[in-house]
Amino acid sequence: MSLPEEPRTVSVVMPSYNEKDNIAEAIQRIESAVGNALLEIIIVDDDSPDGTWKVVEDLQDPRVRLIRRIDERGLASALARSVAGLRPRHPSRDDPAARRAARPL
Repeated sequence: MSLPEEPRTVSVVMPSYNEKDNIAEAIQRIESAVGNALLEIIIVDDDSPDGTWKVVEDLQDPRVRLIRRIDERGLASALARSVAGLRPRHPSRDDPAARRAARPL
C-alpha cells in the first residue's frame, strides 16, 4: 500500500537580473529541495540584458513561470508583482493540509 501523495502547496518566487549562468542550476536546486510539494517557481526577471529570461523560457518546465518585466526594476516591486501572479490554491474538504489548518488549537 502506498501513502497518498502530499498536495503541491509550495510556490517559490525568485527575482532575477543577469543570472544567465546560474538560473538553471538555481531552479534545479529549488526543485530538489522542495520535492513533491513544489507547485510552482515564479522567476521575475527585470529584462536581463544577458538573456536570463530566455534561459528560463528555453527550460520549458511546466512548474516554472516567467514574469519578464520590461520597464520595471527593483526587488520590492518584483516580489509584489510575483505575489499577484501566484496560482490560487482553493483547498477542499479532502485536503489534509486544510484539515490540519482548520483544527482548533
